[in-house]
Amino acid sequence: MSVTVKKLGNCQVELEITIPAEEVDSEFKKVYRDYSVKAKVPGFRPGKVPIRVLKRRFGEEVFSQEVASELLPTAFEDALNETDIEPFGEYPEQLEVLQIEEGKPLIAKATLSVMPIVVLGEYKGVRVEPEEESPVSENDIEQVLYMYRKANARYEVVTKRPVAVGDRVVIDYSLIVDDRELPPIEGYTVEIGSGNFLPEIEHALVDVSLGEERKISVKLPKSYIQEELAGKEVTFKIKLNEIKEAFLPSLDDEFAKEVGDFETLEDLRKDTRDRLEEQAKRSADGRLKNNILDKIKSLSSVEIPKAMIDHILETKEERTKKELAMGGTDFDDYLTDQGESLSTWRTKQRKIIEEDVKREFILEAIADAEGIEVSNEELEEQVNLIAAQSGQNPLRLKNRMAVSGELKSLQQSMRYGKVLDFLKENAKIGSSLIITPDQDLVNPSSDSNIIIP
Repeated sequence: MSVTVKKLGNCQVELEITIPAEEVDSEFKKVYRDYSVKAKVPGFRPGKVPIRVLKRRFGEEVFSQEVASELLPTAFEDALNETDIEPFGEYPEQLEVLQIEEGKPLIAKATLSVMPIVVLGEYKGVRVEPEEESPVSENDIEQVLYMYRKANARYEVVTKRPVAVGDRVVIDYSLIVDDRELPPIEGYTVEIGSGNFLPEIEHALVDVSLGEERKISVKLPKSYIQEELAGKEVTFKIKLNEIKEAFLPSLDDEFAKEVGDFETLEDLRKDTRDRLEEQAKRSADGRLKNNILDKIKSLSSVEIPKAMIDHILETKEERTKKELAMGGTDFDDYLTDQGESLSTWRTKQRKIIEEDVKREFILEAIADAEGIEVSNEELEEQVNLIAAQSGQNPLRLKNRMAVSGELKSLQQSMRYGKVLDFLKENAKIGSSLIITPDQDLVNPSSDSNIIIP
């Protein structure tokens, strides 16, 4: 067998595969023999039907197709191994038999997409500006403390006022669809203003009094979780059974002791500041590493198959629809709110995906070039940490992650993290400062790179 490769661009190649005439003739004989045994032809015993009779009865094209279907799959795999081509997706995308005839070689042409092609530019010693850490304000700390208080709120039943934003209410409701009332849902809790229920319903419940009944008409999103109701005009028949008002705990030393291992409120404030500052530091470090990677991307060449971007975009669109549906929002309504058409949304997402894929394969290429790997011990340690944080059995968690594919994703993520650390260690962070002989440098910045001619 021989194979020639022709690059078509956009990560597509064309393989022309030639299978010797001897193999072709041998396969034709096998196919004729099988048909002679299995075919029921009047006047002939099984296995004794002449080839000329078989050709006349079934047509020569049938035998040619059988031979091609037997020889080409193996030949195609051999061609990939011989040329070291790594295909992407289902392959081949197109297959054309150019010649198949007894006594002659079988010639076929296959078109397929290949994995992204990366040509790395300089990735050691790239120069980037430092990233400043965002300062932590008193308001930032107060917002976190408010979240702690809200999470520890006490809810008490109120009877002398209507519903207000922030209340938790208990309702009975039923849906009226096409003049038909569905079985009621009783004792359902809704937090007003949380957005966890249909926004129109939460808004309509404000100022409703205890025991009051309301009928509220809404159009359910097309992605509504109950498919038989999706996109329909329905009426919610609601009865308000209970109103609970949230009472936030006082912000004092006792509260600090309840939420953690703190003696005073000042201890809690200090811990909150430390956590926010650490978060700001990680955020700045993440931006710096992204800037380094973007610089390397600008110096490198990455060719991505269109089929890969199409697949990722399709998956992202379906995931977005499901996530919006879980929050009671229809995808089309979301696009309208964003002032986008489906076409513009897809175009924008395609660009984002292309950049993300380029970054990923650059990281892969650098990891391969530098021999950066994640050991089994490192992976095991990370799984144990996740298990400890989530209160799970480490072995069961690891097995579950292995089955779901999460373990492989975790290992890949850790590998990328190592590459980013490597790139940061080898980057030149800060502006170059050129000093001429007639100039003095007073108190140079520690992050500047000084070049003296």
